[in-house]
Amino acid sequence: MYTLGSILNSIFSKSIVSIDIGTSSIKAIELAGKGNKRTMSRIAMELLPQKVVDSGAIIDKDALKNSLLQLLRRLKVPPAGQQVGISLNGSSVVIKRVNLTKSKHDPDFYEYIYHEAEQYLQHDISDLYLDWEFVQDRYASASVGTAIILVGAKRDAVEDYTSLVESLGMKVAIVDCDALAAINALEFNANIKNEFVCLVNIGYASTQVSLLIGNSFVFTREVPIGGANYTNGLIEAMNLDYQSADTLKITVSLGSRAAPKECVELFSSIHQDLINEINLTIEQYVQENQTDANSVILKKVFLTGGGSRILGLDALIAETLKSPVEYLFPFKNVSINLSKVPRQFIENQWHMFGVSLGLALRKIDEKKHAQ
Repeated sequence: MYTLGSILNSIFSKSIVSIDIGTSSIKAIELAGKGNKRTMSRIAMELLPQKVVDSGAIIDKDALKNSLLQLLRRLKVPPAGQQVGISLNGSSVVIKRVNLTKSKHDPDFYEYIYHEAEQYLQHDISDLYLDWEFVQDRYASASVGTAIILVGAKRDAVEDYTSLVESLGMKVAIVDCDALAAINALEFNANIKNEFVCLVNIGYASTQVSLLIGNSFVFTREVPIGGANYTNGLIEAMNLDYQSADTLKITVSLGSRAAPKECVELFSSIHQDLINEINLTIEQYVQENQTDANSVILKKVFLTGGGSRILGLDALIAETLKSPVEYLFPFKNVSINLSKVPRQFIENQWHMFGVSLGLALRKIDEKKHAQ
């Protein structure tokens, strides 16, 4: 629905392997089947060394290439000819909800979008690949006109990722972005009805806070808070090295050891910063769309991403925002081939795969407007 895949030349018939390249790890999934009947036949994750990827940009191509090869070995997928989907994040992608005065029925509507895109995205349009999707929003004022989600992906980032993947012999069939892929996973697994909900996808370097009404995506913001904030905070507060701090963050969050007082206090502070950003996202949506704030009542917060299970986060969100919190289990409506997929891996790492599951659900012919 929101893919930028038509900027690429190849269209294929076989299933894709979705590859989510983050700052700290690469995740991959292969699904078989169609529609609501999907079976996961392959899944794998490969940790990345530090400073290989930063804010969505590739810093060390050779290291990333080696990690991708190792990931494919784990998947038992030969790279030659394999079609894949990839997802972009960070500064590589700009997502903006835009309220246009021109009607979508106007004959020059699509030309108008391209003409206006530079103003809304605040980037040189020649540096971006563009895509958009119409938005249905029952809370927005009727005076705002035609609402769309406008997506711009930086050409140099798209080409860096596609050229690296293709250098291994694979073919890129779909290019998506993390926020929209995670939303796709939520829509596939949750029946939201007409409720106003928030999806918080917490990565290592940043978090995407996205708002939905029913199964209709209406707004998103990316904020510079992620798992790295907790790790770096522990390094400073407890005088730890990186590996010790990251291990402490994970083990206390999984309940494997008691959390030191300094750890609990630090986590609570960063949690509150993230909650403030959720509130700011809702406020910005209300302001930009001339919406009655009293009619926008948050019914639920969904959490996904590598940083989503950090100790105390779900409880503090529920307490502060007065809203139920639910983890997005991306495989709720997916059959799992346990002869190929280790059960223990799913039980321990399921929260890491919201983006890659949403990407794996994409169809190659799904794009509509990308240029």
